[in-house]
Amino acid sequence: NLRILDALHLSLIVHCVYYYLVINYTNVGALTEIVWSFKVSSSFGTPSTMVLMGLLYVYRIWISMCLPLDGFLRLMRYT
Repeated sequence: NLRILDALHLSLIVHCVYYYLVINYTNVGALTEIVWSFKVSSSFGTPSTMVLMGLLYVYRIWISMCLPLDGFLRLMRYT
């Protein structure tokens, strides 16, 4: 499910931010290493974002087909 992937991606990003901003607040040396949650989040974030953007684009096309003039104007406004 897309919501589960999104929740997992969000938790990994929260861990990454917590690691750098809370745990290693004054440790400048921690900025030279990449935390594991950032490496894992890139594998979850990219596919889920691509699927979500594709679904939103299909929805916009569907709206433009259902309501020809109004949908076309909406489509042109967001592109």
